[in-house]
Amino acid sequence: MLFGLDGPRATLLWWTLPTFMTLLGAAFLACVSLLVWQAREARRPARLVDLALVSLAFALVFARMEHVALNWPHFSANPGEILSIASGGLNAHGAIFGAGMGSTLAARWFNLDRRLWLNAASFALPIFAFAAWWG
Repeated sequence: MLFGLDGPRATLLWWTLPTFMTLLGAAFLACVSLLVWQAREARRPARLVDLALVSLAFALVFARMEHVALNWPHFSANPGEILSIASGGLNAHGAIFGAGMGSTLAARWFNLDRRLWLNAASFALPIFAFAAWWG
């Protein structure tokens, strides 16, 4: 089997991975590929990929920060779990805010047109929402 989803596990060739993380990773790769293809007239695909990675990093940090803040009684008792993203606990509102903030800062830093980025990335939210729902 090349690829299979079996509840909480996904099988990709000979690897067994968590389904949720696999689907979000596939959504990210699809979104970056579509972003580079849609914004090809900017002629700076490497900068667009860098911008997408910065946005992903900010999205993960803010999604985790929101989850920790909303569940502070648990995390105050278990501070070792605060930075453990792999154990689960990312909130969508924090991810959306973080991705927007990260893309704004990276667009300024890389001297890219933010409108071009937002226009090309407008499809990312439905793709990520579908992947998260499916996972």
